[in-house]
Amino acid sequence: MVGHVCFAQPQAAIDYVSLYKTCDSLIGLKKIAALDKGLTQQLNQIDKKTPYHFFAEALYFIDQNQFQEAAIFYQVGLVRQNYYIGVNNNYAPNEDWQYAESMKSISAKKLIPFLQSNADNYLQVLKVAIEYCEKNDYDFSSKLNYPDKYQNAINKLKDLQADILKNKEQFKKDWEAERARLLAKKV
Repeated sequence: MVGHVCFAQPQAAIDYVSLYKTCDSLIGLKKIAALDKGLTQQLNQIDKKTPYHFFAEALYFIDQNQFQEAAIFYQVGLVRQNYYIGVNNNYAPNEDWQYAESMKSISAKKLIPFLQSNADNYLQVLKVAIEYCEKNDYDFSSKLNYPDKYQNAINKLKDLQADILKNKEQFKKDWEAERARLLAKKV
């Protein structure tokens, strides 16, 4: 839920066997990423805050095993953070930036394997995040102030989306190899 406070702390090693079982279970449900009214309202509320709040919310969703929702908040957070860094020279490195970077790193350790478990879902998450960012202003630092920089931040996700689409089979092979490597690790 919006409004909770989360501080990144060192975490125990990730149990990739359990993580991938969760990923496979979610994939088996064939639920694709989508923005419903409630999720959109949550994003709209966080759009009034600094970028770190997107990653805090992503961590909250991860803790609830709501990886689709976490992935959307994470991707929107990347756009918001890239834009805000580009328009505010005093943002990086400050305290909020440090929290955002820490939470982004922690959430990525679980979200990236989840997203890479299903390329089509990954593409859908990117599509949903891009559409949300194109349709909704970042109220904390309006896109109207620097429209080119805002579009550049969105274009980073679009470039990733295009790269995955173009090289989907190679990405799948690479991601399967990474999955095998992570599963072979001792936790």
